Amino acid sequence: MNKEALIEQAIAHPAFTTWEAEAVFKLMATDELTIEVLRLLFPEGTKDCLNVFHRLITRKTEEALEQQGFSSLGVTQKIKTYILTRLHVLQRYPGALRALLKLWKKPQFIALHAAHLFNTVDHAWRLAGDESVDFNFYTKRGTLAAIYSGALGYMALGKPSPEVLQAFVEKELGTLRSAVGAKKTIEHTALKVFKIAKALLS
Repeated sequence: MNKEALIEQAIAHPAFTTWEAEAVFKLMATDELTIEVLRLLFPEGTKDCLNVFHRLITRKTEEALEQQGFSSLGVTQKIKTYILTRLHVLQRYPGALRALLKLWKKPQFIALHAAHLFNTVDHAWRLAGDESVDFNFYTKRGTLAAIYSGALGYMALGKPSPEVLQAFVEKELGTLRSAVGAKKTIEHTALKVFKIAKALLS
């Protein structure tokens, strides 16, 4: 049974407002696929639903990138294209995104949020061809995590047009630079992550 299809069915439903598992199951259920069966398919409830949603967004991002000649771009352009493409994919599901950002404020989901965030930025850098294993590995992903989180927060404030969203991401990507032992980059990243985390948790 395709879990991604079930999640997409639920988040596309007009009644979708929350990632609370039982509410999501009600939007998936049919006469053949009962809530009892769905509980077996998603034994960890909301956590399983969010993991499947994360994989769904990643797959759709990859599919969209294939149509944009991604492999022929330079590294910097690949990073920008990846982030913008993933954000555009998320914009297809505004209700799911709003509910997700609310959920990330809850302490019990902080670890899952951190795992998904790292997976996203690591995926972006690996697709861009990054093979760094030194300190740059962490500074690149830390800075991009702050930029991506900031863009998600920016989207949550309204429905920015593709042009406005691109301008925001391009401005933030201007801070992205790789240099071994770059103290300013680390301090800047740490400050941004702190501010975003504080805003999301307040």
